[in-house]
Amino acid sequence: MGLRLLLLLVVGLGALYTIHLLAQDYMKISAGSKVAARLLFGKRDLSNLSRNITQEEIEFEEKIDWDKVLKRDPFSCALSLICQLAAGAEKENQDANGIYELITNSIENKMKLPKKLIKAYEQGQEFNKNEKDDYKKCYKNYSWCPYSASTMMKFIAFNKVLFG
Repeated sequence: MGLRLLLLLVVGLGALYTIHLLAQDYMKISAGSKVAARLLFGKRDLSNLSRNITQEEIEFEEKIDWDKVLKRDPFSCALSLICQLAAGAEKENQDANGIYELITNSIENKMKLPKKLIKAYEQGQEFNKNEKDDYKKCYKNYSWCPYSASTMMKFIAFNKVLFG
């Protein structure tokens, strides 16, 4: 039983790392213009920023198999992370901002995304309606995931160091 639980946790963290790699690749393509703007203005609100999305970015987003990524996440930690980031967690973390931007642009560009992913994002946006960073409300919706966004981003950073 303990070995199975450990295996499930490792698989779940693998899904988080996959999302991180996707966001990192997306940031390379998009040149990070929104990240710079967010850092200047201090909040994660993309609604008042406009930027033309390149064809390369659209093609990249279309190639992502979100169903496959989420299927490898038995505890829904990826959904929890997306909810927490949309609710305002980890605003100062560049990797977190990259993941948030990838999801936001995919939703804005009406990419084919799993309903679970869109729901997690919208719940986070709802929790952050008053910009009070109520990301802890996401814990109730994804109670199987034992990690906060901060912890998950630390796992991602650790994986980045280990595997490049």
